[in-house]
Amino acid sequence: MLIFTLPGWYKSERYPENCLFIYEQMQAIKEKGHSVVVLSVQPIPIQQGKKPDHRIKKIIDNGIVTYYTEIMSVWPTKFKSIYVNSFSKALGRLINRAINEFGVPDLYYAHFSFAAGFAAVKLKGNVPLVTQEHFSLLMNENIDKKMKHYIKETVRNSDAFICVSQGLLESIEKFVDVDSYNVKVVTNMIDPCFKYYPLKQTDKFVFFSMGGLIKRKGFDLLIKAFSEEFKDDEKVILRIAGQGEEKKNLEECIHNLGIDKRIELIGQIGRERTLEEYTKCNAFVLASRAETYGLVYREAMAVGRPIISTRHGGIRTVPDYAGHLIDVDDFCQLKRALREIYTNYDKYDGKLISEKCLQECSSDSVVEKIISVFDEVTCKANIPSDQLE
Repeated sequence: MLIFTLPGWYKSERYPENCLFIYEQMQAIKEKGHSVVVLSVQPIPIQQGKKPDHRIKKIIDNGIVTYYTEIMSVWPTKFKSIYVNSFSKALGRLINRAINEFGVPDLYYAHFSFAAGFAAVKLKGNVPLVTQEHFSLLMNENIDKKMKHYIKETVRNSDAFICVSQGLLESIEKFVDVDSYNVKVVTNMIDPCFKYYPLKQTDKFVFFSMGGLIKRKGFDLLIKAFSEEFKDDEKVILRIAGQGEEKKNLEECIHNLGIDKRIELIGQIGRERTLEEYTKCNAFVLASRAETYGLVYREAMAVGRPIISTRHGGIRTVPDYAGHLIDVDDFCQLKRALREIYTNYDKYDGKLISEKCLQECSSDSVVEKIISVFDEVTCKANIPSDQLE
């Protein structure tokens, strides 16, 4: 099957970790014998002062043919119409280029309704379209009419629409009659490098957290809860990986709490370092206020570490053997969960945590479900209309 993948955001030379999960998924699909071509429109924020390069560039990225072009980006989620129009024109040029080289694809596979899925609806012609939605903004109660329009049109006109969690589907269900369309839930996959690693004993107890340093991730609450619970216990450490607009405020908070030596902001880290941090930590904690899926929690569990998650939508349950699920922004629950994992750590079976997680989220399991969706829509597209029910 020839698959043209259309990501709303994608990794690049400048941002090699951006939406890496899409790249990893396409690699796994390619390894199942399918031909994958990625068509990536790269937004260049106007504040960078860099003029976008509108030329089409082609690279071979570990066997995946990838076409890139750039567009100017001026606050995409605010000036939506301008951004979508610009994105659609650029994507159309990439599609024409890829068709000239490879022919018409069997399937378009878009990631994010805004703006790739919506653009694909307008550009797909008679080719089947599958859209996978990941956008955490859709978990927000206050989605504006324009964004709802883009999501509705993508759901209605995709041959299959995949949500990465039940929570995301329920959020979209509030403004789209999903029962009338081919909407499914298929989780994100975990890269095979995340597997069970026994914990090496040290004299420190390490909580690890990772995510963009933004309000939504709840690092402000985590830092205060950790400080209050463990300020006088020098054996307990919190390490936080990530970059973002809240970095300075978090640094000031840590300093004002007088806990600089026990809470470390280690910056943005790549895949190898991420795996290293998971393997060295005792537990993973992220007090996020909203997530569509929560890949980092699953990666930590795949390695065999108990987690503390909030009820943010991406994680629906956490079994007792795997950690704790607490309410969003509940300071007392967060403190109790941190203390309980520290005090009763021996009750968590890392190997069991890993096995159960990988049963659901392994590469083979997830890719099998996605390819099944592809087969369903391409088969249906080849059946004469008078034979369809």
